[in-house]
Amino acid sequence: MRIFAFVGVFASVVSLIGCATGLTRAGSMIRESTDLSVRNRCEFIGTIDESERMGAGQGDNRRGALNRVRNRVAELGGDTFLIVSLDTDNSGAYVQAEVYGCGTVGSSASHAPATPAPSGREGSMTTGSGFYVSRSGHVLTNAHVVEQCREVRIPPTGTAEIVARDDASDLALLKNDIANQPIPAIFRGGRGVQPGAGVVVIGFPLQGIISSGPSVTTGIISSLAGPSNDRRLFQMTAPIHPGSSGGPVLDDAGNVVGVATAKLDPFVVARETGDIPQNISFAVSAGIARAFLDAEGVRYEILPSDPALPTENIATRARQFTLRIECRE
Repeated sequence: MRIFAFVGVFASVVSLIGCATGLTRAGSMIRESTDLSVRNRCEFIGTIDESERMGAGQGDNRRGALNRVRNRVAELGGDTFLIVSLDTDNSGAYVQAEVYGCGTVGSSASHAPATPAPSGREGSMTTGSGFYVSRSGHVLTNAHVVEQCREVRIPPTGTAEIVARDDASDLALLKNDIANQPIPAIFRGGRGVQPGAGVVVIGFPLQGIISSGPSVTTGIISSLAGPSNDRRLFQMTAPIHPGSSGGPVLDDAGNVVGVATAKLDPFVVARETGDIPQNISFAVSAGIARAFLDAEGVRYEILPSDPALPTENIATRARQFTLRIECRE
């Protein structure tokens, strides 16, 4: 497996969502809770204060301070922390947090009790989404979906090999050997999508909470750049949730224009600005995805996006190439 050099893509207010739906054994992952009920249902361990003054900017300082908090939580034997205050100025970032032992970790949307991995072995299982991009069984997903996987499974066909991973673009290529030739997604040809264009996103969010089948959401493209004007990403209004990461973003003809990857964390933004953002999600652009596949020698299909199709027709076809990715750590 080739792993490309890592370059940070996301600002501190962006929440990666690929593997966050998994049920993980207590203590194996540290989570930041936004649910005040942890004070009533979890064991309080203590309060910690951390600061970071070495970053190049306020965003770097915040990330550094929060990383220090996570390390301290682990040292104290907790699995959950609740931010009490987060202040930044020109000299650094200052965080005060309460540490708890909850016995559950993962997405703040899921408060299920810690559960052993389905295999019955020690470890955890998290889920994300992906989609076929070749008739040879190549699957495209996000790098963060498979980042810590000991084994990757694509039910019901079995295990998949991680062929390549590009953390800078948050993309990963899997190979799924199946008996029948898969129906791959088709990339949009010709002129790229523009702001205001409609999109359809399909994936497997919130497994164990909502339907186990693929979910479909719709929206429009808001901007052709992501956080900090990152042109590898585009912004859209289609809602995505934990487990959606790696799913295809399709245009009004059902062709791939991006890969769902992240959403703006409303709680962090509210804490820093006093405003709660709505429907701000991000996707890796199809141009970046195609460059990644070209580098790996994957033969994918391209067609013009004409004519437009009803959303239900797009969803019906997308269900044939969209997959649930299981990451066993």
